[in-house]
Amino acid sequence: MPLLGERTVLAYGYTRKEAINNLYPVLTSTMYKSGELDTVFEGTAASRKLIAIYEQAAEYGLYPRFKLSMSNDQPGAHYQITLSVPEWNVKVLASAPRYVEALSEAIDSYQEKVKKRDVKQKISPDVTASRMRDLKAATAYHALNYVLRKLNIKNLGKQYDQLKTAGPQHKYSIRINGKLANADVPMIRRDDAPRLAWLTAAVTILQRYGFDAMDGFSEHFVANKPPKPEPTRPRVNADTQAASQFRPSLPEQRAIDQPGQDADSKDGHLMGHLYGSLKEGLEEDAAEGMSDAQDRGSRHGVRYSWHK
Repeated sequence: MPLLGERTVLAYGYTRKEAINNLYPVLTSTMYKSGELDTVFEGTAASRKLIAIYEQAAEYGLYPRFKLSMSNDQPGAHYQITLSVPEWNVKVLASAPRYVEALSEAIDSYQEKVKKRDVKQKISPDVTASRMRDLKAATAYHALNYVLRKLNIKNLGKQYDQLKTAGPQHKYSIRINGKLANADVPMIRRDDAPRLAWLTAAVTILQRYGFDAMDGFSEHFVANKPPKPEPTRPRVNADTQAASQFRPSLPEQRAIDQPGQDADSKDGHLMGHLYGSLKEGLEEDAAEGMSDAQDRGSRHGVRYSWHK
């Protein structure tokens, strides 16, 4: 029995892969009919703006503090989001009935205040353009590992949590010697959660141990940048071709939002962003819900649930 506010879709196929492929158009159709597809697009746009302001702050050796709360514990309560950078004396508060609305309002208010004050203060003179120019969300995984190796930091713990809420559902934590090293920011898109965690963890470590640990990273990253995968087209059976063509490509083909890659260069349209935002959760949840469907011969069934 689904929980209150939980939505579930089912899809079937003769093989596990086919069942997962068929889940995408079923899910998209269900979300379109309920009006939730617009929310996914809005959430993707807001998530990218949120990452952009963290990247901007990282150029100055800083990161915004993020706080999420509810206005009360009653039905219909508003989401309340606080974004602040104490070093710049910047703080904004936004409240709305939907999380994506509160997030968008907080981001817009934050950007307006930063622009109005023309904030450009660095946390330290050691924060230079040559050291920080390549510290972005797409490169943060490599930057963090580069700094950790340089500083000989080995006691590292990583954890992903899926939040059962109607707001942001993905959280990623990085701990060093048992202490949280990254900004505690839940994300709408699963792939964005570790990216922002790597970015903010790198900044906090540099704040503590010195920004000179980034010396040489740009050259290291260029020399060790993984090659882009060659585009391929899978062979598709006639009875599954329609479902496969509905999606931009199969998850095995697309390396969406992998460390060190730019998602925008691969997903140039909004529908691509939809599948990028749902891919990971679909694959894992679908695998967990896999079973032989009764009265359907040897077909497989896929279940995917999310919170509305």
